[in-house]
Amino acid sequence: MRSTTTWALFSMMIQKGVSEEDGVQYYALVNMVESDSTRLASDYTETELELFKKALDLVVDSDTGVASSTDILNLTDQLYEEQNRKMRKKEAEDVIRRMVRDRWLNEHQGEISLSVRGILELKPYLMEHYKDDIRKCYLCDQIALKGQLCQSDGCEAKMHYFCANRYFRDKDRPRCPKCKADWNHTVLNTGANGHSQTDQSPATQTQGRRRRASRHV
Repeated sequence: MRSTTTWALFSMMIQKGVSEEDGVQYYALVNMVESDSTRLASDYTETELELFKKALDLVVDSDTGVASSTDILNLTDQLYEEQNRKMRKKEAEDVIRRMVRDRWLNEHQGEISLSVRGILELKPYLMEHYKDDIRKCYLCDQIALKGQLCQSDGCEAKMHYFCANRYFRDKDRPRCPKCKADWNHTVLNTGANGHSQTDQSPATQTQGRRRRASRHV
């Protein structure tokens, strides 16, 4: 029993994360041995986990780091067509509600995003399965699903909204901290609920342009 306990203890590591909603830093004790499936399998069925993975596809592929709850509910059709897994939309709605309750996901006005817990505990999975799409914030070096992307060709530096807000606060002419090109976004403020209000240039962010049909086998 002691050896098992000792092994479990040494497989844990303190990880620092940042909430993409308000920039608050969190520290969590994360099991570095468990897989993403192991962390979730005790609370969710295999079909529910497949729904979650497809929801992650939508979130990561989006330009904003969020997916509409309607789009996620419609994933039940894909589950049936691709994997012959049956799930009613009402059941999918309950799964999303539970994942928000368990703090794997955030929900705000019908938009679903990955929570700080989800980012921290699923970081190895995210970096492996979305290695061509996931970027880290140039300023804080944490995963940045929600943020602003440099529009300069060949740069693609990305910053969280709140990091950009702090960085550019006292600068008359915002420039990319990496390539020094003009920064064609303006963070107006961060609302009381932690959701950033932005005014972007006509050029849109391009994080979601590289879409793949399926990442999961």
